Amino acid sequence: MQHAEFATIYTSFNDLKVVQDILPGIVAECRRTQSALIVHDCSTVDTDATWKWYREQSEQHGFFYLFSRRMQFAMARNMCLQLAIEMHTPQYICMLEDDHGYRPGAITALRDAMRETYGQAAPNGLRYGLYSICPDCWGHDFRRSCLDDGRGRLTPGEHNQPWQLGGANSCCRCAPTSHWQAVLKGYDPDEYPISFWQTKNLNLRNYHRGFTAQYVGGGQLVERKERPGAGVAMANVRFDDTYTGSDRRSRVKKA
Repeated sequence: MQHAEFATIYTSFNDLKVVQDILPGIVAECRRTQSALIVHDCSTVDTDATWKWYREQSEQHGFFYLFSRRMQFAMARNMCLQLAIEMHTPQYICMLEDDHGYRPGAITALRDAMRETYGQAAPNGLRYGLYSICPDCWGHDFRRSCLDDGRGRLTPGEHNQPWQLGGANSCCRCAPTSHWQAVLKGYDPDEYPISFWQTKNLNLRNYHRGFTAQYVGGGQLVERKERPGAGVAMANVRFDDTYTGSDRRSRVKKA
C-alpha cells in the first residue's frame, strides 16, 4: 500500500481518441501533486488498441489500470472507490468522466477548497460537501445563477432546483473520502445507462442530508472535450425505448 492524500478515479468506454487527448494531463497533474490515479476501461470496440495504449501508459507513468468486460458505470466507479481506499488510504477522492481532465493546478485547488470549506455553511443555507472544477455541464443558465465568492469558487444559488443544489455534475465529482463512505455510501447504481438518472439521485441524497456543491476555479481548471452525448430521458428528448419507453416514470418523448 502506498499512501496518497488525493486519489483520482478515471473511467472510460469506447472512445480511445478522447482518452488519448485527456489522460496525459491527468497523469501530469497527479504526478505533480504526488496523487494516486486509478483507471478503469470496459470498451467493446478497438479493445486491442485500447488495452495496448493503456498498458503502455500505465507502465510508463505508474498508475493502476483495470480492463474488464462491460459493466455499469456506477459499478466500475464503486469498485475503483474501494480499491483506491485499500491501496492508498486517501483523504480526498475525485471521479472523472473520460472527456474531462485536469489543467495544471486543479488538484491543489480542489484539495485546498475541501480542506477549507468542507462542512461549512454555504450561502444557499446548505453545507459544502461535493466539489467540482466543471460548472459548465449544467448549462450556462446554471452557471449564471451561481454565487461567486470572489476567489473563483462558485456555489449554486438558492433558486436552483433541489437536485442542482445538492451536488456536482457527474463529469467531475470530488469529496473527502469520509463523505463518499458515510454520506453518499458510494456511487448510485444506474437505473438506466443515462447519466441524468444516476446524477439526479446522488444529488438528491446529498441535498437531503444538508449538503451542496462548490465549483472551484471558475471553469479554468478543467480540460473538456466536446462530443455528442447519448441524451437524457426528459421531455422533448428521444432516447432509447429499450430503457425508457416501457417505464411510466420516464418522460421520454413518444413517437
